[in-house]
Amino acid sequence: MIRHIILHSPTAYREPATVAQATTDDQLVALWLHARSRHTQRAYLADVERFRALAGKQLHQVTLGDVQDFADSLVSLAPASQARVLSVAPFHT
Repeated sequence: MIRHIILHSPTAYREPATVAQATTDDQLVALWLHARSRHTQRAYLADVERFRALAGKQLHQVTLGDVQDFADSLVSLAPASQARVLSVAPFHT
């Protein structure tokens, strides 16, 4: 569902009239990706989905240990790819 909201939104590149509040993980991700290029949205969305699948919990429940486990799961990627994928780390705060 989040992929559809982000990638098919007619307002994907517009500034919001007011600051919205997220009440779900999908809304939080959509707000985080707002106003980024479609290419960036697709890449980051795939990274967030990968992180959420590994963590297996809601974002507000994620711990530093979950982020560290996720980082450890990326050892097969090139360092630059690891850095991009780990850009989802702000969700653990």
